[in-house]
Amino acid sequence: MTNSEIYIGTRIDWNTLNDTLNRSVSRLNQKLTKELRTVAMNKGIKKTEQGKRLDLYSISKQELDTLMNNSSVRPLVKVDAKKMSDSLQKVNSSYSSRMDYDTAKLYRKDLTAALTSSLDVIGEDTNERKKVSKITIDNPYKVGDWVSYSNNYGYSRGYARIYKVTPKGYYLEHPLLKYKNGEPMGHVSNYDYARIHFNNVQGKSWDQEWDFTIPYEGNEDMFFFKRGSKFNRLSNREYGNPPIVNDELHGYRSYRYQYD
Repeated sequence: MTNSEIYIGTRIDWNTLNDTLNRSVSRLNQKLTKELRTVAMNKGIKKTEQGKRLDLYSISKQELDTLMNNSSVRPLVKVDAKKMSDSLQKVNSSYSSRMDYDTAKLYRKDLTAALTSSLDVIGEDTNERKKVSKITIDNPYKVGDWVSYSNNYGYSRGYARIYKVTPKGYYLEHPLLKYKNGEPMGHVSNYDYARIHFNNVQGKSWDQEWDFTIPYEGNEDMFFFKRGSKFNRLSNREYGNPPIVNDELHGYRSYRYQYD
C-alpha cells in the first residue's frame, strides 16, 4: 500500500466501476468496510440507501478526478489509505486478539474514533425516490343517498342509507321498522304481514322463500335507522362501490333464498 492510495465509497457495483475505469478494481474487505460505513454514517452518509450499500474501492488520485465528474459513479466518501492503515495498527496494538463482550465493544468504539480522521465526505446522495402514482377517486356519495349492497358471495343483502361521508369513504345506517304505535319492531319476514301494515310493498313470496321491499317513501313514520360504526373505504376497482339507488324501491328489504 503506497502513500498515494485512496479508497472511494460509492453505491455502484464492482462490475460497473470496472467498466468505467477499464480495469479490475480492488475492493476493500467487508470487515473493514463495515467499520468505515459506521464512520461515514456519523458524517451523514447512510450505510444503505434505497437498497444500495456503500462499498469501498481502491483507486488512484487521478482516477478520482475523473470519477468526480461521472454522475453514474458518484463518489460519496474518500478514505486516505495510509491514515486508515496507521489508525488500524495503533488501535489493534492496544488490544489482544481475544476479547470478551465488553472489551470488544470498547474496541469497536476506539476503532471508529480512530478511523474518523481517514474518511472525508466528498459527495451527496441524490435520495431520489420513485414517484408513486396515487389513484384518486372522487367520492360519488352524499349524505342521504341510498345504496344497494351485497354480501361476500355477491348475493344482494338490501338497502342502506349514507349518513356520513369523507373524501375516502362513507358510513351506512340500516333501516328497521316500527309498529303503528311507534314501538320498534326491527325486522319483518312475513310478506302478507308487510302488505297489510305498510304501503306499496313490492315483491313476492313462494313456498318457504320470499323477497320483498317495504319502500321508505310512503312509510317514513314507520322507519328508524341503526347507524353502523364501520368505515367503508372507497374502492378503485370497477363495480367495487355499491350503486346508488334512486327509485322508489329503496327502503327495507327482506328475503330468504335456499341456496343449494
